[in-house]
Amino acid sequence: MKKKIISVISIVLALMTMMSVFSATIASAAETITTDERPVINSISATIDTVTLEFEYDDSDFQTLVYRKEAKSGAKWGRIAVLPAGVDSYKDKKVAPGKTYYYTVKAYYKAKDGTQYISKSAGDYKVTTTLAKPEFSLISNMGKGVVMQWKQRSDATGFVIYRSTTGKTGSYKAIATIKSNKAGQYIDTKVNIGSTYYYCFKAYKTISGVSYYSSASKVHKKIISDVSAPQNFKVVVMEDGIHISYDKVPGVLGYSIYRREVGAKKWDKIAQPTSVNKLSFVDTTAETGKTYQYTVKSYKTVNGKTKSSTSAPYTKVINLVITPKIEIEPTEISFKDYYETIPVTIKLKDFEKGDGVKIFIDKTEITEELVKDEKAYKEFLAKSVFTYVVDEKESDEDEIVINLVRLVPGEGTLKVVHKKYSEIYTEVAVKCPELQYDTDYKDAVNNALAGVEGVENAKILLEEARDKEDVRETQVKSAVIVLTGAKSSLENSKLILIKYEAAYKKYPAFKSDLDYVEDYLDAVNDALKDLDKDVVDELNIKNAIRELDISEDHEFQS
Repeated sequence: MKKKIISVISIVLALMTMMSVFSATIASAAETITTDERPVINSISATIDTVTLEFEYDDSDFQTLVYRKEAKSGAKWGRIAVLPAGVDSYKDKKVAPGKTYYYTVKAYYKAKDGTQYISKSAGDYKVTTTLAKPEFSLISNMGKGVVMQWKQRSDATGFVIYRSTTGKTGSYKAIATIKSNKAGQYIDTKVNIGSTYYYCFKAYKTISGVSYYSSASKVHKKIISDVSAPQNFKVVVMEDGIHISYDKVPGVLGYSIYRREVGAKKWDKIAQPTSVNKLSFVDTTAETGKTYQYTVKSYKTVNGKTKSSTSAPYTKVINLVITPKIEIEPTEISFKDYYETIPVTIKLKDFEKGDGVKIFIDKTEITEELVKDEKAYKEFLAKSVFTYVVDEKESDEDEIVINLVRLVPGEGTLKVVHKKYSEIYTEVAVKCPELQYDTDYKDAVNNALAGVEGVENAKILLEEARDKEDVRETQVKSAVIVLTGAKSSLENSKLILIKYEAAYKKYPAFKSDLDYVEDYLDAVNDALKDLDKDVVDELNIKNAIRELDISEDHEFQS
């Protein structure tokens, strides 16, 4: 009897459960709505142990559901995160190294009345957990071999450097393992001059005792070149000693400087700077009055062997008792007025008889040939902010007096160089600040050009009025309006030019500008008189055109 009662109760409970599930299914189907809008996955990236997604959805009230599955046959999607509304990124740290996964997201919202809204998925996105390949921040030949540098990688444990001697696609061997993810450097010193090597490296991450590697970086080809001699070797005798300089040679360890007296066979090494960036030396041990030869060699130590370059071209110098000097006075030059002339004195101290100087404005040497070549000198003046004229009366063997003349606003350099020893020179900056004159003169020129353009346009209108009676009245009125505007522009230009013509009477350029503008202004006034009639006939128009027919060419100063 007891068993029968239990069986009945079980059946009833089973029926109640089935009805409950059925009712829930009906309710769920009625309350869940799938929307057509999809979230957008903007980016998906992976390291060896983390996948990062960034996404967005138009409605900020929706939560985000994140799904993942392994990229293998039969794998099923699993929801791995429900993110609050407004969150637009997710980091999945529950991934295995070296595996490939698919990811997608859906937008989800549950209303107060219980209705649920879920979007379609954003689509399937495939990603593999792996380390990004590294890149050298520097790889270069140096005096002891090939130096490689890299930046810190927070996602890595360290790096492995590989080298090939059989070509870019040849066999590579690991030559160094760097057990640190910090920024670092490695120098491959086991190289030979004349050989070619290929380098790349990988990052690795150790997780639970297992190391996972990135793909290889870009391959870099390095040829261990022979040792080149320094170029641009210079030796200059100065008051404090003999100054030696040379250009840097890439890939060397240092330099050796040699000296010998003229006539001697043996070279003496007098210096070996300890820094590869030390590109100069002052010899203070040379005896006064003696003549020496100097040279320099570069060297490198590769695989324990030191090799030097050939010598730089020998340079012969006489260690003079006194070194010539050049002084320029004043040491600061700045113009304050347009046609101001600034006298400058060039003092030549301890020059030998017959020695002279070369004078440069910026990088251009001012020679008699340049000044006599009208075209070349005009081109030079067009790009220079100042020029000069030698004052022959005030100049002698020890002092050269020149008068500097400002041309346009800007800055330039006056440089004076010893003719024999180019390393002996002095230079001074010449400042030509923008003056009120510059602004005014530009206004004068612009107004004048506007007036001239107006005259030419009025002539076109009047020529059409002369030839076509049906448009005569309209074209004449238009011409009068244009000429009135031209007259205003020319009068403005005249007012400015009168001011500066009075200030700089000795310079005919201003007078020439003023005459040009006044000629056009007179022509415009005469033409306007011809057209100031109740009825303008063909004869009036012809007279006006004749008045405006000015063919004179004119070139303003700027």
